[in-house]
Amino acid sequence: MKSSSETEPLTAHGESSSHSTIDMKVETEMMPSVKAEMWRMFHLAYPVFLAYQLETLPGPICVSLVGHLQGNNTSVLVDAAYLSATVTNITALAIGFGLASAMDTLCSQAYGAGKMDRLGIYFQSGLIVLGAALVPIFLLNWHAESILLFFGQDPEISKYAGQFSRVTIIGIPFLFVYELIKKLQQSQNIVLPMMYVACVGVLVNLVTGYYFTYCTSYGFLGAAIGRVCGSIALPICITVYFYIDAKTTATWWNGFQWRAALDHVWLFLSLGVPSMTMLAVSWWAFCTLGFLAGILPNKVEAVSVNAVLGQLLTINFMIYLGISVASNVVIGNALGANQPLRAQLVTRLGLYAGYISAAVMASTFFLFRHVIPTFFVGDPLTIQHVASAMAFMIPLGIFDGLNGICEGIFKGMGRQTVAAVINILSYYAFGLPMAYVVGFVWKYDLEGVWLGFSMGTTLCFCVFSGMIHTTDWSDLARLARERVQQ
Repeated sequence: MKSSSETEPLTAHGESSSHSTIDMKVETEMMPSVKAEMWRMFHLAYPVFLAYQLETLPGPICVSLVGHLQGNNTSVLVDAAYLSATVTNITALAIGFGLASAMDTLCSQAYGAGKMDRLGIYFQSGLIVLGAALVPIFLLNWHAESILLFFGQDPEISKYAGQFSRVTIIGIPFLFVYELIKKLQQSQNIVLPMMYVACVGVLVNLVTGYYFTYCTSYGFLGAAIGRVCGSIALPICITVYFYIDAKTTATWWNGFQWRAALDHVWLFLSLGVPSMTMLAVSWWAFCTLGFLAGILPNKVEAVSVNAVLGQLLTINFMIYLGISVASNVVIGNALGANQPLRAQLVTRLGLYAGYISAAVMASTFFLFRHVIPTFFVGDPLTIQHVASAMAFMIPLGIFDGLNGICEGIFKGMGRQTVAAVINILSYYAFGLPMAYVVGFVWKYDLEGVWLGFSMGTTLCFCVFSGMIHTTDWSDLARLARERVQQ
């Protein structure tokens, strides 16, 4: 005769009424509802999509504010603001946001297992890890001018970019705290408050940026100060929300537990470092495409076209990002709750949603390829070149987005290391070399660079897809339950 822990259905957090152990039988799991899981993923995905769209605005806001300054060197200042944002993305956000992604696995699985106290501990472990990472991040951004000069950038632009970076770096710690809390909340399926907080952050950035840029003597640096103000507003708004919803906060926050947090630092790093690698590999690879565009024979036009394609690819990726985060959270919850069938179903639903998104976005880009560029540039020749290149960007957009969903699935599984290795090999051992061969050796220009790199993203998705379809979900559920017991 089976014990009650083997026969009773799982609760919302994945524990049975008697708080069963890791040895709980998988066959007690009830068949998941496709309709219910689709609805749950939708309610997670759309606020995440909107929040991430808002979070991408500070960089363009800075460039726009600087671009409307009056003066003879406005173009230099615009380039400086853009380069500063690039340095910040590569040397700060890629590192911090990547490390914080350990929360995607740890918190979602702990929440599914009903181990709410673990959420607060993982958050504090994240504070320790990201706090330590701030030291090299500060040093790199403080010396942004030297880094840009090392890579052959214009001395005057590098000087202003360095000044800009020294201001914006002040806001990085606040961004990191916000990122940790955001992921903690997402793991509990709480996403709407984060969307509202992101909206407030953008408004603060815009208003203070306008004031300091045009109404004070700070001028160019006023845009950077505005970005810092927007970053500071994020954790402040979240703190206010915690006080308003104190009951929910109390379920996971039991005060500071630094000893327990230190004990979990290695577990945090074991997932955070591969997550950081995944993010950094992708960002650096696309930066390399920009570098390749800059050494093409018609480099001036190629850089402009590449910039527009990059903006379009970012917009395209945001659609998939909402699906990725929703898949990550629900899969992690399911595995932590010892529900492998549900995790497998959500994986399929996430990929199906990705295929539909790919069809819609690819059709939109192809049908409106002569119209879309006019929103970004006014030069007729550049518009024509962008329209031509968009046809070659579509495969990259499809597989880059699908890879983003797969990465979310792997985070939910807790298999970031495997995903990071696949990314590195696909992008750097195959994608970028093919971008050079097709673009330069075969002389297909910028279109060839993008088409060649899309071969790497296609290979990446094929490997991801193969591994997902051969996954032992019951074993992953066992590993998830073991992880949250540590």
